Amino acid sequence: MRQVLALFVLALAFTATSTKFLHGFGHTIGKIAEIAQAIGYEVLDHPFGATHLHKETDDGTHSIVEFPKGGLFSDLKHLEDLYASWLKNQNNKEQRAADLKDAELQCSNQGGPDFFKFFPTKVGILTPDNASVKYSAPCFQENEVALQIIDDKTVQVTHTASKATDLKCTDAYFYSTLSNFHIETKFKHGKNVITFKVTPEELETIKRSGIMVFRMCDKTVNFIPDLFKTLTLFLGGLGLNPNIPFFGSKPTDAQIRANIKFIYEATGFQWQERPKNVVVELDESLLSSGDFIAITRFDGLDQIIEWGTGSHVGHCVMILKVDGVAYVVESQAAWYWPRKDIQMNPYKEWVKWANDAGFQATWLPLRKEFAAKFDADAAYKAFKQLEGTPYGYHNFLFGYIDTPDHSFPSLLDPNFLVAAFALVEHIDPFAAQQVFGDALNMRLGTKNLTIAQLAIEANKRGLTLPELYATPEQDGWVYIDGVSYVCSSFVVAMYKAGGLFGDMPVNAVEFTPRDLYELEFLDPNPVVPDNCKAVDPTNKFCQIMGGWRMEFPGIGSLKPYPNMNEHCYSEGPEYKRFPVNC
Repeated sequence: MRQVLALFVLALAFTATSTKFLHGFGHTIGKIAEIAQAIGYEVLDHPFGATHLHKETDDGTHSIVEFPKGGLFSDLKHLEDLYASWLKNQNNKEQRAADLKDAELQCSNQGGPDFFKFFPTKVGILTPDNASVKYSAPCFQENEVALQIIDDKTVQVTHTASKATDLKCTDAYFYSTLSNFHIETKFKHGKNVITFKVTPEELETIKRSGIMVFRMCDKTVNFIPDLFKTLTLFLGGLGLNPNIPFFGSKPTDAQIRANIKFIYEATGFQWQERPKNVVVELDESLLSSGDFIAITRFDGLDQIIEWGTGSHVGHCVMILKVDGVAYVVESQAAWYWPRKDIQMNPYKEWVKWANDAGFQATWLPLRKEFAAKFDADAAYKAFKQLEGTPYGYHNFLFGYIDTPDHSFPSLLDPNFLVAAFALVEHIDPFAAQQVFGDALNMRLGTKNLTIAQLAIEANKRGLTLPELYATPEQDGWVYIDGVSYVCSSFVVAMYKAGGLFGDMPVNAVEFTPRDLYELEFLDPNPVVPDNCKAVDPTNKFCQIMGGWRMEFPGIGSLKPYPNMNEHCYSEGPEYKRFPVNC
């Protein structure tokens, strides 16, 4: 849940400058204002707590940006003002009405608000060796952005913009040094100069990894509506009681519809309603150790997994029989679930919890030959060694980032990923390190480096951060709280322990939910019990709960091979596996 909150604050920060509601945000009073006015500058509010001076010039504009000691969010008032800005926008009915419009899910200045369109797209990374970039934008068709290091405390970025498509159009930009951040809107032809005052440490980061320049995907007027529309995916089903609306354990109807709409826009997959929404009582004698239960919950988090990987599954669990009794083993960390961490629960109790959580869940048995091969005792022994280990937040992102530039959804630039987590690091350092920084430290053999420090260290070794992301995760890596398995990699680890891969070298932590259900271990044409058929006669699988039918393209189609999924990628909307040998 804390990761969702961090995303929320991150998005608020992006929207702040465009809405001009951050009164008192930054150093806007006292001598700075007096000096600025005396030399012709206006003092502007700043979304990240900096001093921001701005003036019109004969050939464009000039801004001066200087961060306070301690930088972004070093003062509690920064977050207080940011929250006040959100409240004011929430009460602005005209602003929120724009959220009712529809648009294609792509980075464009055209159309109405849409999911995740507050994410920006990369213009370039300015370094001393690559100090300028030319590009075209929706408003100004001809642009050049250039970097100049003036002295050991001053860096200057110059935007030269021309050929506007409309007299009233604008392009908005996000700048990141990984230590500090800035947003500006370009609306005037000519030279738009930004002078950044930097610390020695920040200058070192700029020399090593540059200033990242991103263009905001959407119109500035749509930033807040983009945010509100995105938040509908996550807000609901936040508690444990299935009988309490919104704060209970089930996603709300509005949340479900929003996530179904998002997946259709993002991937082209259209969820279909089932004839009945009942819980099927399976005879436990039909269940075998190693059988897979595929799950989707319409809570936004599962849909991010599905958007990124092309999966139709967001959560994975496995059947394990002990002394003839069926249990469900899984890696779990959700706020809607009674228990956390790697765990084992009786099947019947699990079914009740799953229904309370609003799961769509389908039983996918092993093929007979693999069910016979699966060593349940060895898997149980491996489970007992892992029981109680925390959910694998450390490698949550890295199991499906297999290449530096082809493992990302259309709206998420790989370079923005590091800029976004560098920003989150100022808001919630623990969350940023747990989900992002720890994995990069592991890849470099370092400990506790900040994201800016990681960028410097990677550069010293001749690596970009996206290249570092793509370093395969290893099953043997031990993080501060132990080994790290997300739900799908945990099930694959059980398959490894149970002997299904034999002696083949495979890293379970490189498997996404889609990678798991495409393994040939699963039966693509299982026998469906009569009580399942009675609920949903045309479904080729036994879906045991949920009001929306689950589908599994490619199920049981891939034969395992050494080092599987370590350098493979797929991109929407087709989500074909590349390279060919993957």
